[in-house]
Amino acid sequence: MKTFAGKCPRCAAPLNGELLTVAGVPNVPPRAGDVSVCLYCTAFLTFDNALERRELTTSDFIGLDAETRAELIQARVRILLYAAQFAQWGRRAHMPNVDKNLAHV
Repeated sequence: MKTFAGKCPRCAAPLNGELLTVAGVPNVPPRAGDVSVCLYCTAFLTFDNALERRELTTSDFIGLDAETRAELIQARVRILLYAAQFAQWGRRAHMPNVDKNLAHV
């Protein structure tokens, strides 16, 4: 099975080759047009036709259906809340972009 390791196109954080869960079925490989969120900088990402990640543009985001936009925003909020809690525990070294991301909340 192909892995999708690489770096976030926004923050260059390592991405570990995520597999998706679609309709309750785990380990579904991504397809062109699928979206995800970087766990480090919370960038909204999409897979292009070569299954390379790129950051969603504003036009891309607006073009998504309302449910997908809401899911992306909810994921970003959950990541930022987790990062804030993680920072309170004094483990900031593992979440390098916590301060930058919390400025957007």
